[in-house]
Amino acid sequence: AERSDPALARKALALAARLDPLDPTPRLALARLHAESGDLAAARAETTAVLKETIDKAAQARAAFMLGEMARVSADTEAARTHFEFVLRIEEGLLSANRSDPTAARWYARARGRIAELDAGGGHLDRARTGAEGALAMLRGAAAQVGEPPVLAADIADAEMRLGALELDTGQANSARRRLGEAIGRY
Repeated sequence: AERSDPALARKALALAARLDPLDPTPRLALARLHAESGDLAAARAETTAVLKETIDKAAQARAAFMLGEMARVSADTEAARTHFEFVLRIEEGLLSANRSDPTAARWYARARGRIAELDAGGGHLDRARTGAEGALAMLRGAAAQVGEPPVLAADIADAEMRLGALELDTGQANSARRRLGEAIGRY
């Protein structure tokens, strides 16, 4: 229904959330649909509820990431940074319990990459590069463990694009060209 009738999908997800309020999955999906349709207030309400009401750390991290993305789109860099740093703390906890968790590594790297973008936007290019390189290393480590499914390949491509953009900003055209070629190949 998400593709053919998004309004029906929202109704179905809202019903699923009411029927099983402890399951964060329908609420996160509902938040995503609200955000995609431009209703950021409803998306924030759903993700904030997941963040406050669920004990599932992975779901809390997804909710915080979504809140960070909405703040970033709204140009609220401080709120975005706060949410992405919260994702990092959650994923660090999950990784300390299981170092070989590729999902936690992916979400950690995604949040680290978003913070690097915020750093670059604030003119802190050295800190941005360090964060972006750390995100890429984390993703490559996860790929070494589990192979490279499409979602991980896309995350690695995004990380390469981020580093390529930073290298263009600092006048390193040859390195940027190599990174951008790597990203294009993965896409």
